[in-house]
Amino acid sequence: MLTNFQNFRPEIAGGLTEIYYIFKSYIDKERELDDLLIDFGGVHYFNPDLINPIKITMWETTRIHLSLALTLNKNKALFVPSLALMYVFSASGVNRPIEIFDGFIDDCYSYRDHIKKNKLIIGLAYNVNFTRKNQYFAIECFLEAFKGDQDVELWIKTNEELKIEEKNIKVFNGFLTKEQMLDWYEQIDVCLSTSRAEGIGLFNLQSMACGRPIITNNFLTVGEYANENNSFIIPHALISPTDHVFGKGGLWADMKKEDVVYILKRIYNDRNLIYNISKKASEDVKKYKASVAVPKLIQQLKKYV
Repeated sequence: MLTNFQNFRPEIAGGLTEIYYIFKSYIDKERELDDLLIDFGGVHYFNPDLINPIKITMWETTRIHLSLALTLNKNKALFVPSLALMYVFSASGVNRPIEIFDGFIDDCYSYRDHIKKNKLIIGLAYNVNFTRKNQYFAIECFLEAFKGDQDVELWIKTNEELKIEEKNIKVFNGFLTKEQMLDWYEQIDVCLSTSRAEGIGLFNLQSMACGRPIITNNFLTVGEYANENNSFIIPHALISPTDHVFGKGGLWADMKKEDVVYILKRIYNDRNLIYNISKKASEDVKKYKASVAVPKLIQQLKKYV
């Protein structure tokens, strides 16, 4: 029984919404879980009418506020998508059992051979304009590395109304179907993310699954699937969040423009760096496919029936 999920429109909502709909397609067939209350949503969402629910959630800094921890302690157990977040919740005062599940992506995202072409195409994908996504910094880094170059392009997939006049930047505004997203991933060579934190990072996982390595920091959950053998890791320091949603006390990743530009130029000068790790990237995220991860999550949930 799924409860207390804020039903955003799928075409504009983020990762938690997407995995909810995948999860729901599996759990609707599990009669054994009919009597289990599952509260699927962000840590800020709480339904006082629910008694002892299971909370499936995530977070994007190194600390949650004490008041949120006290609220989370009203749940029977918490499920979070990484060991890093388990430590965050525990250190913040959550004393309920915490289980780790693998954040999951649709099975349709699978390895595709690279299309050999003269241009290098770098992808940048985000749904809506959150400060945490840090997408304008990514665009600045691209322009610093390649402004005016016509043999490299930045393809931006976003639901934000974004207009950019640069000739080597293409914007794909609005909702894309799975088939369109697969085509988008097939056309790009590598995906850039300068997000300051990700609860899961579904675009990262989708890109890697398609054999398109990511350029990213390895902060929090991302560090549990992205490494030097399957991705291009951006060094990062830690700063306080600039978004009031996350309150005080937690930390975000902070990257230097010169570090991102260095990686971009290195890839531009040697395309084989991408090809050499493409299949490794795809192999390493197979456990995040829904057909693998969701049945495992369901078995974990059955312990609480």
